[in-house]
Amino acid sequence: MNNRRISTIQGFTLLELLISLVIVSVLSAISIPALISQIDKAKYAGAKIQMGCMGKEVQSYRLEYGTFPPNVATNIVFANSDCFEVNDNTEQPNNFTSRIPFNSIYDYESWDNSSGDTCFIAITFLGKNQSREFSRNNFSLRPSEKGFHEIGRDDLVLVIDIVSRSIGGC
Repeated sequence: MNNRRISTIQGFTLLELLISLVIVSVLSAISIPALISQIDKAKYAGAKIQMGCMGKEVQSYRLEYGTFPPNVATNIVFANSDCFEVNDNTEQPNNFTSRIPFNSIYDYESWDNSSGDTCFIAITFLGKNQSREFSRNNFSLRPSEKGFHEIGRDDLVLVIDIVSRSIGGC
């Protein structure tokens, strides 16, 4: 009799492991950018929610005081705001302690349009790159175009109101 032992333990061959590795790599290369894109969309949705809250505060301020809050510098809270978030961590931009998406910046502002007869009351979210991608001189809307506007690659502008200069409020 032959004293050979037949092994019942089987494993993967090197070729099977390499094919599996290639398949996992291809699937990862396809799915990771899509996942990052969905995460960014969720952060912009969060910014819209925060901006909506700020917009309601601005409208309440106007009802209470008869005018909109005065224009403030970038990342400065307008009076009596509970919703307005400030990025107070600009010295360490990689330390994400802010509730602002992308640790970015909000800007409450009022400015004249290019013709000077109307005034925009708006909140701007500077987005992922944290820089303004539009100039106030080339931003013109009709009074019916209140609401959210995507400007450039990643700026969001919530136009709260467009008021006539003759009425005041800017």
